[in-house]
Amino acid sequence: MGKKGKKRRIVLVPLTLHGHITPILQLGKALSLKGFSITVFQGQFNRVNTSSPHYSGFQFLDLTGSLPESELMRLSPVEFLMKQNKMSEANFKTCIGQLLLQQGNDIACIIYDEFMYFFGATAEEYKLPSFIFTAASATHKACCLSDPSTHVKSFNLAMRRANLTDEDKDAGFCQLFVKTLDGPALTWFTGLRENSVDCFHDLSTAFLKNYIMFTNQEATVSDLWNLTHASDQIFLSKLNAKKFMMDMEDPEVQDTVVEALHPIRYRDMPASGFGPLESFVENSRVVNKRMGSGIILNTATCLESSSLSWMQRELRIPIYALGPLHASAKAVKSSLLEEDRGCLEWLNKQKPRSVIYISLGSLGSMEIKDVLEMASGLYNSNQPFLWVIRPGSIVGSEIESLPEEVNKKVSERGYIVEWAPQNEVLGHPAVGGFWSHCGWNSILESIEEGVPFICRPFQGE
Repeated sequence: MGKKGKKRRIVLVPLTLHGHITPILQLGKALSLKGFSITVFQGQFNRVNTSSPHYSGFQFLDLTGSLPESELMRLSPVEFLMKQNKMSEANFKTCIGQLLLQQGNDIACIIYDEFMYFFGATAEEYKLPSFIFTAASATHKACCLSDPSTHVKSFNLAMRRANLTDEDKDAGFCQLFVKTLDGPALTWFTGLRENSVDCFHDLSTAFLKNYIMFTNQEATVSDLWNLTHASDQIFLSKLNAKKFMMDMEDPEVQDTVVEALHPIRYRDMPASGFGPLESFVENSRVVNKRMGSGIILNTATCLESSSLSWMQRELRIPIYALGPLHASAKAVKSSLLEEDRGCLEWLNKQKPRSVIYISLGSLGSMEIKDVLEMASGLYNSNQPFLWVIRPGSIVGSEIESLPEEVNKKVSERGYIVEWAPQNEVLGHPAVGGFWSHCGWNSILESIEEGVPFICRPFQGE
């Protein structure tokens, strides 16, 4: 993009969550160092300090209509994403139109977070190149795409065999979905490489790994369909969720044993983890990754060469591994939370490679019993530890009112902060281990510094 010397402005659209904003801003800084002008659309919370010298020359615009943080707390993640996209769409179109009038032909492209999916359609409407930015690893994306792609290949087979017998249905060919596909979905499916899929019953373990839609019309367990979040490869352009969805609020339905998965009942399935399934279907159906000019990942080929190659083969659009972004923008203060730098002085007093650093991310929360168990384990490890406990991350508690048992154990060996300058902490010679929620940003930072992990994922890691 930089070699053309014509279009020099790049528009960034982050998702308003800490783990998503941080890497896309790091990307913006790296691009600005290459001579590009950067415009960033901001939501109502997790806002960047626009007066910071780190973002000198950046243009920040408000995304009017975006949701407040209270909605993130109130809604399920999928409901929040859907509402965020719908509420922001009209304003974004207006703002892009105004930018085009002001900047003329200077806009090189729009780079938008994978969860802000409607921005791709807006870019296409204005005939602007658009790139999807994913804050997750290539391996995570490949895992998310692999189960649906197996089913998608069965779609391809089903389309060639529209008149299915009961025997075919039992073999795992889904008659239902042939009737629901049209438009971009059909075009994409017919372009798939030839492949086959065995009985859906053989894929039952995959059903338990993802969020599941249940059908109740012309359907056996063969018709169970894995759904993933808005960023993944689902191309159901039209799906009447109300017609084909079981009423999961019905106690009788919840107590029904899932066919061929005895003794598992519908209530035992992980379908409710991200909110109503109707919302999940709606969120998934509008996404088409092939609309973009390419996908940008915060990763490196040396770390994930096989997953990147797999994504390139499957998606057939350019894949750009531009990470680790924190390394290319080291001078940038990327944290949106106030950092307690006093912990660095405490680390200076500790022995080399002796400290366990604990940070479980910007969204994770724990019950008090889990915190007590962690405190006990840390105390009994006989190692000094630096523990990040965000206000509000302990259900029903704040850092000022930690249980006395925790305070007593911590005061003897540990140091608690509300947020830490993580890059500097991981690079400190006193740190010998990282107890992490395994967010991808944290993984990259720890790999670079050579700090081993204790892994405690929460959701989506």
